[in-house]
Amino acid sequence: MLIGMLPWTWLAMEGLRDAWQARPPAGAFSPERFLLIWSAVIFGFFSVSGSKLPAYVLPLVPALALLIGLRMSRLSAAETLRRVVPAVILAGTALFVANELVEKIHESQSVYPLYERYAGWIEAAAVIQLATASCFALMQRLTRARILLFALLMLFSVQLVVTGFESLSPLRSAYAMARTIHPHLKPGTRVFSVGRYDQSLPPYLGQAVVLVAYTDELAFGLTHEPDRWLPSLAEFEREWKSVPSAIAIMTPEAYHSFASHGLPLRVLSQSGDSIVVMKPD
Repeated sequence: MLIGMLPWTWLAMEGLRDAWQARPPAGAFSPERFLLIWSAVIFGFFSVSGSKLPAYVLPLVPALALLIGLRMSRLSAAETLRRVVPAVILAGTALFVANELVEKIHESQSVYPLYERYAGWIEAAAVIQLATASCFALMQRLTRARILLFALLMLFSVQLVVTGFESLSPLRSAYAMARTIHPHLKPGTRVFSVGRYDQSLPPYLGQAVVLVAYTDELAFGLTHEPDRWLPSLAEFEREWKSVPSAIAIMTPEAYHSFASHGLPLRVLSQSGDSIVVMKPD
């Protein structure tokens, strides 16, 4: 949450503090206290929850944004920038460092070109953040209009990071995988997902897949529709040999294991930790 609120994190903390310290008249509605409770309930509930994703705290962002705005209304433009410029410099520097580390980690891997393309977006965002922070730090006269410009530039830099993430879509989305599979689909072709499940594959593929040795969050549904999965790799091998047409998505380790057993496999594509194979005609 602290990272997600950058560069307004410090103002958010001050806004929460002000809301806590607010002393409204007895019986009167306090917008600050309302926003504080709103933020605390969302953050607390999803922090305690055993099953959660980072995006679950997004409903508290409007409340924090209002508290930030309220805090800014009590500060001068110069006082506001003194609280956000250091955060921008820290964020821009962190982006550069993280970008170099991620590239270094994947340098010898087949997915390196994807990270290399994304690096350009990250570097552009970092340059905008550092240049903006430097310019505003040197300004002698600060106005509310310039604060707005600062905010828009920060928003633009964040959007570059988010938009550039599309460069990594082959690692996160099954769109390319589905395009590889589609030309080989025939009426009755069974598609297996071995030891894994790509959630975006069925929508792009236009049909359900049969899970193999994998349940995870789908365990409850599979108890009611047991025909949608095969509990073991041995059962998959038997099913693969018996059906006339089949395609499977599996890890390289699973592929080498099946190949060593003599299972007939023809590789259609490989990307990252996924291999798409079909049963030879």
